[in-house]
Amino acid sequence: MPTSHLDYPPHIFQCENPQCGNAFEKSLGSLVYANEVVCPKCGTSIDIRESKRTGDLGLWFSTAGELDKLDKLDELKKKN
Repeated sequence: MPTSHLDYPPHIFQCENPQCGNAFEKSLGSLVYANEVVCPKCGTSIDIRESKRTGDLGLWFSTAGELDKLDKLDELKKKN
């Protein structure tokens, strides 16, 4: 079964806690139904709802979806 573009590349987050600042990764697929991500180092929650609607994450989701559609079209063309 083909892999979705939602599985890679991971999105990099920067913890918003000024005493932490840890950078960590999450796959887009793990963020589809999430409203927040939690820093694995300090536990600070980062609200991602706005970014999913109109920001960087929204663009990544749109791009991954379009690439998945193109992959499916290529598969159909190869079968015919």
